[in-house]
Amino acid sequence: MGVFPSTPQDLLARLRSSTETRKEAAWTEFYAFYDPVIRRFLRLQSATVSPDEEDDLVQDVFLRLSQAVARSAYDSSKARFRTYLATLVKHILIDRLRARAAQRLDKMLSLDEENPEKTGEFLVEPAVEIDPAALIDLNWRLARHQAAEAHVFAESALSDLSRQVYLLATAEGLSNAEIAKRLNVGEMAVRRMKSRVVKRIAAVEDQFSE
Repeated sequence: MGVFPSTPQDLLARLRSSTETRKEAAWTEFYAFYDPVIRRFLRLQSATVSPDEEDDLVQDVFLRLSQAVARSAYDSSKARFRTYLATLVKHILIDRLRARAAQRLDKMLSLDEENPEKTGEFLVEPAVEIDPAALIDLNWRLARHQAAEAHVFAESALSDLSRQVYLLATAEGLSNAEIAKRLNVGEMAVRRMKSRVVKRIAAVEDQFSE
C-alpha cells in the first residue's frame, strides 16, 4: 500500500461526491496531499513571496480549485491534473505580483510632482515571465521530488544512518566508497541504504502522478 491511500483521480472523484461528509474528508486528504508541493512550487517560481503571502496564495489556489471542481472545469482528456494545477498556481502568482506593481504605480502617481526623481523606483515591475509548459513541468517535478523527499525524511522508520548516506550521496556527491569510509560501514551496506531511500522517495513521488 502506498503512502497515500488514493490516487489524484480517485480524490478528484470524491471531491465531487454528493455526500457532504465524504466530500469534506476528500478535501482534507487533498489538502494534505498537495499543500507541501504547491508551497515548494511557489518558492521555485518566485523568491519574493513572503510567508504570509504564501499562505494567502495557497488559500487562493484551493479556493479556485474548489470552484473548478464544483463546475467540473478540469477535463482529464485535455491535460494531466498536475499540469492543470501548476498552470493555475502560476496564474495566481502572476496576478499577485501584477497587483503589487499596480500598488507601486498608485504610489508613484500620488508622489509630489516636484520630486520626479523619486518615482523611478516604483516603475519597476517584478521580473515575472510566464514559463513555457516544459519549464512549468520541470518546476512541478522538482517541487514534487522535494515534497516526497521531505515526507520520507519525516518517517520514523528511516534510520539516521540511512538519512546520512542519502544526504552524503545527493548533497555532497560522495561515492559509495567515500561514504562507507566516512561512516565506517561497508560499501555494500551503503549501496543498500541509498537504494532503499531512493525507492521510498520514488514511491511517494508516484502518488502525485496520474
